[in-house]
Amino acid sequence: MKILQTKSLILLTILLLVAAGSAAAECSNADFAGRYGFMAQGQILQDGPRDVRTEWIAGTVYSDGAGVITEWKDTDVRVPESGVSQSVQERDVVAFAKANGGSVTYGVTADCRMTIRADLVVALIEVQGVLMHSGREFRGVQTSPEGFMGGGVFKSMDPPAADLLSDLRRLLNRLAVWNGLRP
Repeated sequence: MKILQTKSLILLTILLLVAAGSAAAECSNADFAGRYGFMAQGQILQDGPRDVRTEWIAGTVYSDGAGVITEWKDTDVRVPESGVSQSVQERDVVAFAKANGGSVTYGVTADCRMTIRADLVVALIEVQGVLMHSGREFRGVQTSPEGFMGGGVFKSMDPPAADLLSDLRRLLNRLAVWNGLRP
């Protein structure tokens, strides 16, 4: 019985080292791949502080895992400060960019900071933020164009891949129960 417990503890130590190594993994463009749904909200300053418009945007983004956004479709709702009227606009950002000679790209640094750039030729939309939860979520703020303040969350719509860390935790719990270390 002692030999079995010793072997289990050795296995447990090895698994914890593997889990710790995977938790400290660096980020890359490949971590932001697939379908993402997003919701963003911001303020547009039109003609000074008295003409503030609130903007809500919801849509989907498809990324190739290599730094290119291949599709970005959204619905944009703008409401003036007075609340009297609103405008609703359906947009295909990638198609617009390509039609005007631009592109929509992204870059992820090793420390998981991320920038999305939509070069529309007539304007540049830039969103900067952090890639989180093994690439399943991106939280960012729009930093350009000037005159817009806002931010949002992109969440993966693809089914999650097997989470190695969760699987290891379950295995470790089973080993601990089996060896009588836990009830």
